[in-house]
Amino acid sequence: MACNKFFDAHLTLSTLGSIASACVPIFVSYVAYCVTRTQRDISANQYKLDLYTKRRDIYDDLNNWCTKNTNCAFAPDELAKLNSITLDVEILFSIKNNIIKNNINNIAELNNNIIKMTFFGHENNKKREHEITLDEGNIAALWWEILEEMQNYHKEVKESLRVPQNPY
Repeated sequence: MACNKFFDAHLTLSTLGSIASACVPIFVSYVAYCVTRTQRDISANQYKLDLYTKRRDIYDDLNNWCTKNTNCAFAPDELAKLNSITLDVEILFSIKNNIIKNNINNIAELNNNIIKMTFFGHENNKKREHEITLDEGNIAALWWEILEEMQNYHKEVKESLRVPQNPY
């Protein structure tokens, strides 16, 4: 009878041991899954924060440009800066404004024409001055159109700037 109890205890312990050895890999797999999921979530949130930071920098540049150039006369440096900002907005915000883009290109072309006429223009100074004055007037009109359109553009960019939902 003592021998029977020994075998029963031994059988019970060996069965529990087999069950425990089968549960250990399952537990280790679950822990590995939890660690992997946590790392994925952290990586996704870091991506969201990095994207928000880049978008915020572009928005700040746009905001500074709008503040600086409200009711301001045309300046070629500001046109180049605006062109760069609108390209960044188009890439990071997926907001495209053809009016601003076309006006930037038209102003750049007219400005190049003025430079060419200044150095390589007609011999007749009155005709050259008249053409330069016309181009300057066209630049001023296009510039004011850009400034008016920038108010809507700025609002649209501001509305699409969102803080990420789960940053850590």
